[in-house]
Amino acid sequence: MRRNLAVVAAAVAILFVAAGCVTRDDTISSINSDRSAAGVAGVQAADDLTTVAQNWADHLRDTNSFYHQDIAAVMAWSPYSSMGETLAKVPFDTSSAAVEAMWMNSSQHRAIVLGGQYGYVGIGIASDQTTTWVVGVFGGR
Repeated sequence: MRRNLAVVAAAVAILFVAAGCVTRDDTISSINSDRSAAGVAGVQAADDLTTVAQNWADHLRDTNSFYHQDIAAVMAWSPYSSMGETLAKVPFDTSSAAVEAMWMNSSQHRAIVLGGQYGYVGIGIASDQTTTWVVGVFGGR
């Protein structure tokens, strides 16, 4: 009986933590919800931007740092005529909606999230045991 209770408790704990963790799809959904509310067309996921965002999120985690990459250098080799980047460094169990709310409460990040020139986005997410780094790379053609 104790073993069964321990298994159930562990499963509930995993579900509880997972429900609060940032995911790529939930972040894009939150972005598009805010864009729709502002009368701006949604963004769609782009594999090339996702790769850029994921590489940067991994770098930030691996170096335990927090700064923007040289987005102009990235744009120079990309097919995009405009690019922007949003960053978040949050506790491990933070939700996608909470990350998006943080971006919307920053004038610089809000301008990127709601930027009508952007039609594509890549989301990178990297975590350690306590912290999650989230990178959004937006692109327009």
